Amino acid sequence: MFGIISSCSYEKLSLLGTAKNVEIDDLISDYEIITEKYTNRKKVVAESRLAMRHIFTSIGWEVEILAHLLKSHSSMQNWDFFSSVISSQEAQKRLSEWAEFLQLLQNSKKSSFLNSGSVNPSLYTWLVKLRATLLSKFSLYFYDILVQYSNPAFDIKAVSTKLQMDYFTKITTFVKKSDALCVCLVLDARDIPFHPNGYLFPARTQEFPTGLNSFPAVLAVPIKPTTHWPSVVMLINDRFSELSAEKMVGFFDSQVQSTYYLLKIDIRMYMLAIYECKKSEKDSYVLKFMQEMSMDLRCGKIFATLRSIAKVL
Repeated sequence: MFGIISSCSYEKLSLLGTAKNVEIDDLISDYEIITEKYTNRKKVVAESRLAMRHIFTSIGWEVEILAHLLKSHSSMQNWDFFSSVISSQEAQKRLSEWAEFLQLLQNSKKSSFLNSGSVNPSLYTWLVKLRATLLSKFSLYFYDILVQYSNPAFDIKAVSTKLQMDYFTKITTFVKKSDALCVCLVLDARDIPFHPNGYLFPARTQEFPTGLNSFPAVLAVPIKPTTHWPSVVMLINDRFSELSAEKMVGFFDSQVQSTYYLLKIDIRMYMLAIYECKKSEKDSYVLKFMQEMSMDLRCGKIFATLRSIAKVL
């Protein structure tokens, strides 16, 4: 598209969540540069014919929506509730504008350039699906915070059932079927200004957490295993290299007669399952569940589908 998106190929974006050498922060920087290029180009064509202005308008939505969604994704990875909400809302605002624009073109007899492929509705559809995927992830990562805001008009449990993926119910079902004590999302908060409400006032100084608080359970289904937490933190520290390589770690602690399973499912997030009995440290059912959750929460599947769209762009 007029060379505007050449510096950040869709092929690179399609690898996000599956390739370790593709970093989301690098992509955000790329799209910020693209947005600036687009702004400069738009000024040049501002006085050109109507069709050209329409094309540049749709390109502008494309790059801005992608930038906002990537920022929202990155904020979730760093457990930044407020920033993630703001970026998601900005993306939705532009998606709504683009939807109105496409509807207007479809209703217009002067929309022949739409059918020529200059404006790509398939990319718009993919962006809508990406935001839906991220909303599902958001609902899980910040479930406990959203519960605090629940009221008769907003019940996060009911809302989650209407999302693209109801992760909370999926975890609850797994806990019941596998007879686990609990499943937790454990955040590595050692070098981020963590606060349980997911947001820090800019003027407030927050020290980094230490000790057991360095690895808080931001979600625990159905209970927080407080008595097990020293063992959990010790296991993360002792097997850090394996976890960093995204290998599932299983460990039976004979002193407490409990089996722990850990897998790194995101840049700062681990999934933990605890069983108060002796189980195989390589349990296939637990491994499959955690790996599937990891792929979904990294958004690898939705980004991979972009490859087929990229071929026609």
